[in-house]
This record gives sequence, structure tokens and C-alpha cells, in this order.
Amino acid sequence: MILPENFNYSQKSLQDFVYCGMLFKYRYIDRINWPAVELDPVNELELRAKSGAEFHRAVHQYFAGVSEEKIEDYLVDSLLKKWWDNFMISIIKNLDKADTFLPEVRLYSVIQGFRVIAKLDLVAIKPDGRWIIYDWKTSKIRYKRKVLGENFQTKVYPFILSSAGKHLYPSKRIESDQLKMVYWFAEYPGNMEVFEFDKYKLTQAKEEIGNTIEKITGMIPEEFLKTDQEVKCKFCVYRSLCERGDLPGEDEEANELIFSEESAESEWDLDKIAEIEF
Repeated sequence: MILPENFNYSQKSLQDFVYCGMLFKYRYIDRINWPAVELDPVNELELRAKSGAEFHRAVHQYFAGVSEEKIEDYLVDSLLKKWWDNFMISIIKNLDKADTFLPEVRLYSVIQGFRVIAKLDLVAIKPDGRWIIYDWKTSKIRYKRKVLGENFQTKVYPFILSSAGKHLYPSKRIESDQLKMVYWFAEYPGNMEVFEFDKYKLTQAKEEIGNTIEKITGMIPEEFLKTDQEVKCKFCVYRSLCERGDLPGEDEEANELIFSEESAESEWDLDKIAEIEF
């Protein structure tokens, strides 16, 4: 076993492995911090990354009870202000005030002996027993439904919530067919993507997560190979290390791919994350 026993899998690490075995090796096994950018233009990418983090923070503060006026005082750039206006019009004005809202929910389950962690932007619990996961996307492009559906985020988040989230609202049982996940795009506020689940889909998700972890844990370093889809390399920070080009890709090329906004270096306070073991 080449990963430490306390290694935490996430939707990002699982997706990185599917994306490219060598990417997974460099990032999680070798822990190489390679100085390259994923997309051009660099300045725009850096601005969007900073604004994206600020947007998530602002939404968290709103659902934590900070006033709208106080939050808006700290929205300093035009991109962030546009996203916030879109959010207030398309999300806040349409939310049911009878719902219970839980921002920045952190959970984990144990699968194949490893923690699989998830940080959910928002969980809404409706009086009739429905649970809805919201995920805020600040990417420039609006990913296609097929790409989102195949991504590990759409598998890990609902499964982890269904298996380890009952303590969030003990009187509201999480029924498989009452669970939804909504992707909201800050640049395309009226074009959300909604995924519904049932027991079969969640069982499939658990199996795919477990099978992928089992595959990773059974591999030796030499078996983590470069992807044969070289278009992916344009969006990888390790492309020059792999001798697959120096220039980053254009974001217009990325619609058949997906990149997580979650940091690979996210730190977790595991004492505050609920566990259910499988």
C-alpha cells in the first residue's frame, strides 16, 4: 500500500485518478507542488479563483446569519458583485423560508478502510422530508449534464449525505428517493442542473467509489500511467513535468472535461466530521 493509512479520499482525488493516473501519483503519492497554471489567460484564472473563494465565503456567511448589507460591503470586484446579484435573484428569492439550511456541511464515511470526505456548500432540508444538496459553480463555462453526471462529485456527495448525514436533522430521515443535488452556475444563474436519486443510484455510487479505491490501493507506483487523451494535459499543472507541452489550454476547450473547485490541499477538522462506517 503506497498511500498512508490515514489518507482521506474525496471527490477530487477520485476524479483526479480517473482523469489521469500520473496526475494522481504526482499530487497524492509524490506530493509534488508543480508551478504551472491550468488555463489561459493566467491573470483571469487567478482573479476567478480568488473571486470564487470569496463568493463561497459570502454565501456561507449569508446562511450563517450575517446580514445581506454587511456582506455586500465586502464585495469589492465587479465579477463577485455580478455573481452575488445572480445568486440573490435566482436562489435567495426562490428559497422556501420554511426549509432548514445548513451551509458548509462536512461529512465522511469509511469505504474500503479509508475515509471518503465531502464538503457540501449547502444542504436544504424541507418540511416534507426532501433533502437537497446545492453546489455553487463559479467556472466560466457551464458544464454539460453528461459530464456532471459522470463526475465523482455527483456520486460522492449524495452517497455521503445519505449514509452519514442523519445527525444533521435527527427527526428527518434521509430517504433515497427524497434526495436531490443541484448545481448552480454563477455565470448562468437560470440554468441549474438537477440530479435526483434513489436507492439503486446510491448503491451504484457506493460501488463505484469502493471499486475505484480498491483499484488504487492495489496498484504499485509504476502502474500509475499518463492519460492517453492528451487534450487533458493542456489543463494539468504537471504537463511540463510529463513533457506534454508548456502552454495551458483555453477554457473553451474544457466543456467535455471538469475541474473541481475544491483545493487538493483542503484541511479537515476530522473531530467535527460525522462518520458512519461501511
